[in-house]
Amino acid sequence: MEYTEVLCRREKGGIFYYSSPLLDSYGVVNAFPERSGGFSAGIYSSLNFTTSTGDAEETVKKNVEKFLSVFSSSPGQAVRTHQIHGVDILEAGSAAAPAGAGLLFPIAPSDGLITADPDLTLLAGSADCSLILLYDPVRRLAAALHAGWRGAARDMAGRGVEAMLARGARPEDLLAFLPPAIGPCCFETDGDVPDAMRRGFGREADPFLVPLTPGRYKVDLPAINAHALFRRGLKAEHIEVTRLCSCCHEVFYSHRRDGRRRGLSCALIRIPS
Repeated sequence: MEYTEVLCRREKGGIFYYSSPLLDSYGVVNAFPERSGGFSAGIYSSLNFTTSTGDAEETVKKNVEKFLSVFSSSPGQAVRTHQIHGVDILEAGSAAAPAGAGLLFPIAPSDGLITADPDLTLLAGSADCSLILLYDPVRRLAAALHAGWRGAARDMAGRGVEAMLARGARPEDLLAFLPPAIGPCCFETDGDVPDAMRRGFGREADPFLVPLTPGRYKVDLPAINAHALFRRGLKAEHIEVTRLCSCCHEVFYSHRRDGRRRGLSCALIRIPS
């Protein structure tokens, strides 16, 4: 097994969320929430972080403020990815991704953020896509990555590791958490997704692609991302994955299940002070 399966559900301030026991043990603030506990109503109910599917800006702002405050942060101390299903990673707090940016309106395109600043909270959004939270307890670096199938096929996980190494980290020190995302039970695709995975990983991708009928496959997106981390030198015991399918479980938002009639969740990570 190339990763460690974990299930750690907690409650804080009326928000139920999932975290990494390993990151928790280092004092790293990390969380991926269920959709309850916010202010949005109807199809957005209730802890929704996006206006892009029609929710009111003022309501989303209240959701963001509550989520951050529960984890001792604020909008002025947070940066959120601007997801375009790419592989760009920005330095949080830089001119391209300043503190307070991206929470309601996009920053520069970036599916990843990295920082060494313990005062900054990093956020990455998902409504099925796989997210990756990285932490180096030696160099005290954190990263938040959005790795849907397009990003996974282009090795977003590996690029996140490279970004950490470029700042002095070592693979054997890195810790990773992959919160709930769509599982192979629900991620059924045409051949374009397996083709993209094979272009990126070669035959290493095959164990994560299950043929169904001609031209149809089930794809294990979290496991592919975990494999990408493992092959870059992370230890299996340092890669924690919560194997809850966001499409199966209605406590999460899911694009596959609900299309654009849904909200968006955000995972967060912050270096311990």
